[in-house]
Amino acid sequence: MKEIERSSETITAEDLTRLAAIAAKDRASFFSRYPRYKDAKVLCVALCQGAALHYINGENGIKDFDVWTFYEQIKQTPDFPPRRLTQYDFGESKFCKHPLDENYLGRRVDVIGRSIHAQQRIRWKRFRSI
Repeated sequence: MKEIERSSETITAEDLTRLAAIAAKDRASFFSRYPRYKDAKVLCVALCQGAALHYINGENGIKDFDVWTFYEQIKQTPDFPPRRLTQYDFGESKFCKHPLDENYLGRRVDVIGRSIHAQQRIRWKRFRSI
């Protein structure tokens, strides 16, 4: 696999779907191991940081993918562990791999979660991107 510092490839809806699937797999794994969090309500899953900027402007380049899941902060459920970070391999793709990610076939995907306070109930619609 070719190694480059930052990929300039375009992030497509298919790529976002693949990242969302990685985040869903991570949530399922986490909740199966820590059932006290199983009632946590997902507010949104978002591509963040440098890759998100690249998705918007096409100029930043992609070093890695940061996928955040935001949970509703409610009294009956413990807050999602704020320092939890899990890393996955995006696998072989047009994005190549970062030279320092020796144990990966492709770009690293950092999956992060956070509980946030929601002032009121909002009817959420499904968005392709935020």
